[in-house]
Amino acid sequence: MFWRVFRHITPLSQCLSSVQKFTYNLFKTGVKPSWEDKRNIDGCLLITRVFAPAYIEVGFGDKDALNDAFLLMAMGVCGGTVGGDQINGVVFKSRKGEVNVEVWCNHTDRTRLEALCNNLRELLSTVIPKIVETKFTMMENRHRGQPSSPSSKKPAAVKL
Repeated sequence: MFWRVFRHITPLSQCLSSVQKFTYNLFKTGVKPSWEDKRNIDGCLLITRVFAPAYIEVGFGDKDALNDAFLLMAMGVCGGTVGGDQINGVVFKSRKGEVNVEVWCNHTDRTRLEALCNNLRELLSTVIPKIVETKFTMMENRHRGQPSSPSSKKPAAVKL
């Protein structure tokens, strides 16, 4: 089933050429990419850059590597081999020609998140070798369990 769907998705590198910004959301069934979703409200985001044309000399500007990173993350999250039950979804987001990956987790346990970051670095380093030197930023929902407001969208950031 995975390949039937995946082969119809436009590669990220083609999206970079044709649009200013885009977002690809891959979430578990029934989970929405918002802090208000009951499975995300007590969790966090792990964010890192996977593509930036200005950094091509250090391996972050390779469009084929970007496509491969997307495929690896999609297979790992859909197949449950990356992060197991702690990941609710993955977002690839492009703004101003740079692409970040956001991993939506259902908890904020620092020890488990550091281990997950190490696993993600190891996985992504197979296609983007310099990613092993990058930090993930953990964005935690500051207003857990409180009604939605414009300020509830602004999470706290911690480097991992």
